[in-house]
Amino acid sequence: MNPYLSILGTLSFTIYGQIALKYRVNQINIILPETPLAKTIYLTKLLFDPMIFSAFIASLFWISTMTKMEKTEAYP
Repeated sequence: MNPYLSILGTLSFTIYGQIALKYRVNQINIILPETPLAKTIYLTKLLFDPMIFSAFIASLFWISTMTKMEKTEAYP
C-alpha cells in the first residue's frame, strides 16, 4: 500500500472517529454509575459499542503509516 494512502486513511478515519464518538456519546446520554465496579462495566460496554469501537480504526492506519515512512515525513 502506498504510504500516502495510509496517511489519507488516517486523516479520514480520524475525522470519522471524532464525529462518530460525539454522535454516539450524545445519543447514549452518559451518566456514570456511582460504584467503581459499575463504572468499569459501563465504560467497557461503551468502549465495545460497534460505532465507538470503529472510531479506533485510524490508529491502525497510523501504525501502518509509521512502519513505511519516517515520522518527519509522515507528520510534518
